[in-house]
Amino acid sequence: MVASLRVTLVLESTQQALQVTVPATWADRRVAALRRLARKKFGIDGAAALRCASGGGDLGDDDARIGDVVADGALVLVTDGAAAAAAARAEGNDAYARGDLRAAASAYEEAARFAPGDGRPRANLAAVAVARRDYRDGAAHAAAALALAAPADPVGRWWRRLARCQRGGARYADAVASLERATAAGEAAGADLAAAREALAFARKNAIEAAGASVGAADRRGRTARDPRGIPSLDWGPPRILQNSRSAVEWSSLSEVSLDRPF
Repeated sequence: MVASLRVTLVLESTQQALQVTVPATWADRRVAALRRLARKKFGIDGAAALRCASGGGDLGDDDARIGDVVADGALVLVTDGAAAAAAARAEGNDAYARGDLRAAASAYEEAARFAPGDGRPRANLAAVAVARRDYRDGAAHAAAALALAAPADPVGRWWRRLARCQRGGARYADAVASLERATAAGEAAGADLAAAREALAFARKNAIEAAGASVGAADRRGRTARDPRGIPSLDWGPPRILQNSRSAVEWSSLSEVSLDRPF
């Protein structure tokens, strides 16, 4: 084992280079320590991404041992995570605007990797998922964005985007709750909220009617289903609601533009 590791750190945005010596005792330490050293040397306030220029790829695993992933004399490129994330988000917004959802998603995913504590790339990914009508994925990204939200983030818009995904997944009660949060956060979602509440009321009404029809049919056949406690069991199955109602038309024609902006 060498007495120490000589590593050259290069800040990609400015090409500023610093040669540092990593003591041999650091060989068993984690990449997280090298990342902290890079942030300190270059004055980076946020996250820093590291990758070996001579091979080995991104040093994204903070638990990896430095001695396993960095060789003596290695050139390690350092990226200011916040700046890189902002550039990737801008690239994603351009791709989204021209309708290239694949490129937009790729750019937003890159931004999320550079800034894992920033909710904005996740909100962007939720917008892409909505455009693709992938409501399950969109709801997951929107919820993650809200969990990471900073005080200045447009959380009202994000709650509204989450509601869009919940509505797309027939989770009408959740959509109502999310739109209430959006309205409380200052988002102009009153019309959407009224439509969502009406949709939920129709859903409940139709579910009750469907349950009653099911029980009536079972009674007529003399085979009313019962659970082990002797209580009638009403398995309503998948919701078949709002299929021919006025609310269904109104609820499905909500503004696409206001809900699907990626920002």
